[in-house]
Amino acid sequence: MRSGGQWAVLAALLAGVVFAWPTYVRYFGLHPGPMLLALSIAFVMYLPSLWAIRYVDRDEPEPPLLFWGSIAFVILFAPITSRVMHTIIDAGLLRYWIVVGPLEELTKLLPLLLVARFIPSAVNSMRDCIVYGALGGLGFAIVEFGANFAVSGFATEGWSYLRTAVPARWALGTDSHIIWGATAGVGVGYLLSQRRLGWNVLLGLGIVALVMATHGFNDLYGKYIGPLAMVLLLEPAQAADIDLTTLGDDTPLAAALLVYSVVANTLVMNLLLWPVLAWGIAYSGGPERTADATLGKSA
Repeated sequence: MRSGGQWAVLAALLAGVVFAWPTYVRYFGLHPGPMLLALSIAFVMYLPSLWAIRYVDRDEPEPPLLFWGSIAFVILFAPITSRVMHTIIDAGLLRYWIVVGPLEELTKLLPLLLVARFIPSAVNSMRDCIVYGALGGLGFAIVEFGANFAVSGFATEGWSYLRTAVPARWALGTDSHIIWGATAGVGVGYLLSQRRLGWNVLLGLGIVALVMATHGFNDLYGKYIGPLAMVLLLEPAQAADIDLTTLGDDTPLAAALLVYSVVANTLVMNLLLWPVLAWGIAYSGGPERTADATLGKSA
């Protein structure tokens, strides 16, 4: 039965690749050199997040193949998500901000769900779910940065695009995709750790739904948080004889302000998720604590 399930998953993945092949060509074939470099830059940018994930995973580290494979899987799966999402949007079925949360968050959860289904012994605590969710988010953050640069940034501005792209996508070494993936992992982990169903199911699914809604809300209104945060600096800057309205994009101060605006966006847009993520890490225990039931196994 499990072998049949594996073949079904493999067939679905291959069908997705065939369907999304034009997107694969755009992502990885349009400008392969810039794409590879941008992926590498993004990996370095998010090393603090990787170290944080390693720290959370310190007591019972995930197998290296699953750890790194989760990141690589999302990087390689992302074109399928993009193709499906834009097919839905172009058909006028749903608006971007409605469909982006469910599709992209499910993509980040795929490594966790596949591991829990086919290698249940590797998912034995809520903390494992948080780790795999965060790794999925890390993979998505990396590929999104790379694709944005290779497909649009490099084509319009060349290498100089990185001058603003790096600070604009870097907030203290993390990205909202990583936070969303880890928090969605809390929901899945809580759902799988319960012997008794009922309200527990609603809580676990509610956490995942909250992450999806936050993602959509961010894409709809997040663009206003950075400018609003900038407004708060106008008066102090004027007092220091600095005119922020005429600041050039190529100045170090402009880069610092971009980081500031991204940090503000990350903090504000995820206000409802921070306590959920903190609770999930605390609930899973200091050392990895198996919850009421072994995850991925029947009670």
